[in-house]
Amino acid sequence: MDNHAGMGAPEQPWYLRTSARTAGTIAGLVAVLMGIWAAVSISPLCIVAGVLEILNGLILLSMEAPYLVGFLSFLTRVANFWENKPVYFKIAFYAIIGILPLLLCFGISTILASAGILITAVLYGFMAVGKRGSAAGGQLPPPMTGDVGGYGQMDRSGLVEDGMYGGQSNKGGAY
Repeated sequence: MDNHAGMGAPEQPWYLRTSARTAGTIAGLVAVLMGIWAAVSISPLCIVAGVLEILNGLILLSMEAPYLVGFLSFLTRVANFWENKPVYFKIAFYAIIGILPLLLCFGISTILASAGILITAVLYGFMAVGKRGSAAGGQLPPPMTGDVGGYGQMDRSGLVEDGMYGGQSNKGGAY
């Protein structure tokens, strides 16, 4: 049974779990490559953003595909830390690490790396919504009836005064 990051594996469809982990793995690889590209620049903020992207990519790989970075012992502790956390922790963490490099250096490499990380956060967001997103398990809500429990009902007597509408009286129900 694959129960990573407190995802609640039995409740989530297999395709969402697989697509989120695959997107996270690809985003981690792209973040490392784009981080190297951004780190080879002359702007100090872009160098910092590139190093941050490399770290983000390695953290993402340790969380989504720990077998790819098993040779880095400090990253296994990161993966173990996130293993039993609820999925919304991952969503918030991925959103933060996806936005930070963009704030430092807005370039093509940071956009590509951050887009992959943010897409992974969105896929985990779909997993967090899960069955709560459907209307009561696929059932439609009951139709609206005219009875609103006293709200919206108003006394209509006296709304139209006598003599309006060409001298016709409103009494007797004739308009």
